[in-house]
Amino acid sequence: MSMLTKSASIKPRTEVFKLAMVGRKMSTMRKTVGLLGLGLSLALAASRPAVAQDCGFVSPPGWEKARIVWFGLCVDGRAEGAGVLRAYTGGKPGNAFFGRMAHGVMASGVMETDGGFAAGRFENGKAIETDDRQTLIDAFRTGAEAARAASALFMQQKNPSSAKFYADKAEQLSRQMD
Repeated sequence: MSMLTKSASIKPRTEVFKLAMVGRKMSTMRKTVGLLGLGLSLALAASRPAVAQDCGFVSPPGWEKARIVWFGLCVDGRAEGAGVLRAYTGGKPGNAFFGRMAHGVMASGVMETDGGFAAGRFENGKAIETDDRQTLIDAFRTGAEAARAASALFMQQKNPSSAKFYADKAEQLSRQMD
């Protein structure tokens, strides 16, 4: 039986933190406006993809000892749509899933491990074995789309090195079925 896990948290974005700090220096009325602005900023941030959201998902087998982070959308508290599920062990990046999540569960895409790629539709955190070439092609396309989404997300967060890493990964996944 799989359990729903929460993605690791990160510090608030700089602009939200600055708004909160400014709110402390304001008069009571201004504090209220500042807090409303903070709430609006947080609400807007919650409706867009954000790096390492507090978002639920089912962890793949074998990832139990890793810190796992979801880079993608969070809908109703669960990972949803195209994105990257990344494991970190000892602070270093490890296994990754590039693909689509549905209600916090891996649906389709590509799992990258030290042993290479596993692509296709996923069930219980593992790729379902198939000989259907189109399923594999679609999985690599989905994985590339997810890596591009992560790249755009990191670019939005002004992290060009991570954006480039995921853009390069998208290109690598796109070439797998050539």
